[in-house]
Amino acid sequence: MRFLIPILLVCGLFAAAPAHGVRTKSPVAIARSCRTGVAHALQSLARLGLRELDRCERKKAAGRTALDCTSLKPGGDKATPYRLWEHRAAAIIDARCPLDTTARAPFPGKRLPSGTVVGDPLSAIPTIGATIEASGRGVQPSSAAGIVAARESTVGRCTAALASARTLVASATMKSALHCQRDRERGALVVGSLAPDCQKPPADDVIRTAAGHIAEACDGVAGLRVGSCDSLPRCALDAAVETGVELARIVAGRCGDGVVDGGEECDDGNDDPTDSCNQCVATVCGNGIVEGDEECDDGNPLDFDGCTDCKLAVCGDGVREGSEECDDGNDVGLDGCTGCRYDPVACSTAGVLATVTFDYDPDQFVQIAGMRLRLQYDATALSVPGKLVGPSINQRVKNLTGLGTGLSFSVADRDFLPSEDAPDGVDDTLQTIIAVSPGFIPPGPFEQIRFDCLGTEARVSQLTCSAATVTDPFLNKVPEATTAAQTRCSIALETAPEQ
Repeated sequence: MRFLIPILLVCGLFAAAPAHGVRTKSPVAIARSCRTGVAHALQSLARLGLRELDRCERKKAAGRTALDCTSLKPGGDKATPYRLWEHRAAAIIDARCPLDTTARAPFPGKRLPSGTVVGDPLSAIPTIGATIEASGRGVQPSSAAGIVAARESTVGRCTAALASARTLVASATMKSALHCQRDRERGALVVGSLAPDCQKPPADDVIRTAAGHIAEACDGVAGLRVGSCDSLPRCALDAAVETGVELARIVAGRCGDGVVDGGEECDDGNDDPTDSCNQCVATVCGNGIVEGDEECDDGNPLDFDGCTDCKLAVCGDGVREGSEECDDGNDVGLDGCTGCRYDPVACSTAGVLATVTFDYDPDQFVQIAGMRLRLQYDATALSVPGKLVGPSINQRVKNLTGLGTGLSFSVADRDFLPSEDAPDGVDDTLQTIIAVSPGFIPPGPFEQIRFDCLGTEARVSQLTCSAATVTDPFLNKVPEATTAAQTRCSIALETAPEQ
């Protein structure tokens, strides 16, 4: 015992000592470890799947099973070697492949919560199973007639030979193709999809051995008789080579080869993360994440908030948004809209007319049943005679909503309303209170107000408007920050007709 304690203490010291001499793996080493682990896990899974269908056919030929030998789930979700290896393969890939390794690049991407898209080798697992099952249906009997015929001894031996030959050729094709790809990528940081010159049949002796098995077991049996292809053995061997190549493509990763395969939303054949197809995942405009070729993504469909179709507002594009007062899509000066600002409007003896438009999306926001709309103006350039509520104010305001029954619409001088907090006493703000029941306030033209001019012209920039105290039809109040983000109030000016 007296010797054991010092030994344990020494072992503990070594275990707890920091590994000063251990070097962190280089990106190339990490990529190689991931690539090797993925290839081992997926290639082993594919071989196991081929062997399971092969084993099933041999059992059927011996009369020991009546299961469908073209399915890797003949008993539902029952645990089988193939199903167990699916989980093991996933564990190997997760352990070997950190999210930032370049070895993930050849696989279709998955979107992380942060919005980053990374290649996902795990997506190959269900694709491998589907490919093997499709191959089985092509060269083995799956129809009722084929399965019944397979119970005959001659036909049973033939279908079992077809399955064994398919397993032999497909496995050998996959192995040689991946070996070719591995030699190409040796020491490389960036890996890619299976090279075209690696997609070829296996050694001739493999083909000859498989052809001999089929010829011996299927002598005198037509391929169509067993629910397979015709003519044997060539068609079955060609199909097996195709299966092996396809499995090798899946194991190596098919993203970036320019062909949209299973599990891919797109494939533009490049590794540019700034275009509309990143890691074989299509850019989604409107998800609130700036990705691919998007200039912006504010997560909403509004066209007037500075980001439309994930493109930033550009003066001259014909879409009025952001801080633009107007956008007529041209660079002609003094045509009413110059530099995305309204040109000055001449004042008549009757002043100018300000048309207020209130925009929002009732489907994306709420159906507004009530609100206060505030219109502020430059008191050194414009005026509305009168204070509080009175004819001098009301006769200058026209309701443009088109609402009638159930509508309450009133205008007041907000700066002098006793109910307002700390009115400043400056005559520069009008407030319109509107409510409707039943129904809601439609987006679009809201009101028109006639202002007197204190000069010879007026500009839109001399007025601003905004909504406050917005409620829905159930009298629920909408937060002002939400209202500001989801609504827009705009103003257009025109010369008032002479009176």
